[in-house]
Amino acid sequence: MASIAEGGRTCRCGTRLARDNTGSLCGACRSTSRDLTSCPPAVPASFWDEPTLRNALAAWHIGRAIAAYRLHPWHGEPLPQHVVAAWMGTSQARLSRIENGPPIQDLGKLIELARLFDIPAGLLWFRLPGQSDVVQEVAPTGDDLQGLADLAARQSLGFAARARDLPHDDAGTDYLRWELSRLAVGYVHAPLSSLLRGLVGARDNIFQLLETQRRPDEMRDLYFLAGTSCLLLAHASQNIGHHGAALSQLRSAWTCADVAGHDALKAWSRGTAALFHEWSTARGSAIGLATAGQRFASSRESRIRLAAIEARAAARVGQRDQARKSIATLQALRETDADADDVTELGGILSFPEAKQQYYLGSTYGLLGDHHLAEQYALSAAASYETGPEAERSYGDEALARMDVVNARIAAGDVDGAVSASAPVLALPADRRIEQLDVATSRTQRLLASRPMSRSSTGRELGAALTEFQLSGLRPQLPSVR
Repeated sequence: MASIAEGGRTCRCGTRLARDNTGSLCGACRSTSRDLTSCPPAVPASFWDEPTLRNALAAWHIGRAIAAYRLHPWHGEPLPQHVVAAWMGTSQARLSRIENGPPIQDLGKLIELARLFDIPAGLLWFRLPGQSDVVQEVAPTGDDLQGLADLAARQSLGFAARARDLPHDDAGTDYLRWELSRLAVGYVHAPLSSLLRGLVGARDNIFQLLETQRRPDEMRDLYFLAGTSCLLLAHASQNIGHHGAALSQLRSAWTCADVAGHDALKAWSRGTAALFHEWSTARGSAIGLATAGQRFASSRESRIRLAAIEARAAARVGQRDQARKSIATLQALRETDADADDVTELGGILSFPEAKQQYYLGSTYGLLGDHHLAEQYALSAAASYETGPEAERSYGDEALARMDVVNARIAAGDVDGAVSASAPVLALPADRRIEQLDVATSRTQRLLASRPMSRSSTGRELGAALTEFQLSGLRPQLPSVR
């Protein structure tokens, strides 16, 4: 604004105003004010001390701050909404909604507007890219300890006020947790095609909430849920044979677990990584991943899962002593008291129930060549899945357990028994098959080919049925049991 100085009025730039100039700006400043079509003008540091502007920024409302900026006395006269809207690349109506509506929560938009209006970083409630974690006001100089203490107190009070005003939505977080639990439980028995869209939608909802500033405890919960959603999508990607997408989802899950400081999710992520590597050509690294997961495991069920994966992975690469050592660890853990963690409480694919433990033991003993124990555990697993609650019936694991029974009977020379055990697997609808089933049936074909029974009519028909199962989603014609 113009000021009175030495008996006359001056412009904001310090130029003395002529007596016949009834306005508050000199000619040069009026010209500058009129030329505002491209960008905001450069303003002095004192510009930001205006109380209305300060209050708007303290309230974390960028829209109100823009309104206070437009009406600032420094401009001489209010800046029209359409001019400021043009700077922002938006419409006058949209700017009016920004100024008078709810505060913007989109961090990217907040950063864009802060840079456009060159708002001092110390007045912002968010951090600009490249800015240090702590933005300080100009500190008192010299030995002014009182001033320094006063500054520190204002900063602390400002932070506390902002923390109190952060949005918090326990009900929304609880709903997302319930939704992930529903999807995790449905995963083990429902066709993947019916769940994938829901998984993506749940993850997107969580990601959207994470884009707004929230209280630290809720942010931790949301990062846990985000990591869990990525973990479920990793399983889904692996089950449809997209190994690269599965690993990308798994990296995202681990990052979210790390940001949240959530050991239970870290343990499950490491175990899942080991599981994926076990079924890939990089199966040698699965043992180390499962071992690494044990230091994060926070429940009996998670520790059993990691020991089971480690045992089977070791057996798969011929490390027989390590496999048996891991089996002993698994069996010892099965005798301890049950507990749970945030991951296993979600259930479904994110749990490791008794039936799954039996399936893993059967599979591991089969890889070790102990076919009697393999058949015993595999039959027990299949029966548990078949007779247990429908919501806990994992068709994929049940089919893999039945293939272990087929392998055990082939090894024992019982071709009719192998045919009988394979019937439920070969009749499995295409939408209930997982990619690992192709790996398992290929192993069965190799085992069958190495036995004299492969040259019998029943053996040839079984081999043909296995091939047709791999090549087609249709139910193959089974050989009759003789």
